[in-house]
Amino acid sequence: MLAVPVQIANGILFARLFDLRDGWSTFLAACLISIHPFVSDYYAFGGDHLPLVIGDGLILLAFHAVRQHLHALWTIPVAAFLIQAGLSCYQPKIGLVATLWVLLLLGRLATWDGTTQTLRRSTREMLLHGIGALSGAGLYMALLKLSQW
Repeated sequence: MLAVPVQIANGILFARLFDLRDGWSTFLAACLISIHPFVSDYYAFGGDHLPLVIGDGLILLAFHAVRQHLHALWTIPVAAFLIQAGLSCYQPKIGLVATLWVLLLLGRLATWDGTTQTLRRSTREMLLHGIGALSGAGLYMALLKLSQW
């Protein structure tokens, strides 16, 4: 029951990553993220639904933090921590991280206006997303190794 509002918030955060501001686009993106097979599969695991959507939310927050603060030095460690925490909720969330990165890359390419400034900003953003994602996965693996010795 508690997972449903978190999942709705995740859908809205997902829409914000793609600069969708109007109500209809946000609604469609939230529906997409709520009924996509890697998300709707959560409904089969009632006891795990809340940790699964919290993990999604942490990963979405990592991408959102990088997107909103491209020039801040703290974004990479924060993104790495959030991705590590999301992976700790459920390790196969690495697929969500990769899917978000590819979707954002395709979204940036589709909306590129042809200017060098936009290309530089999008390249920097995608590079920082990649560094944050890889750092988060590395941190997760390091903590996993430390906890098993």
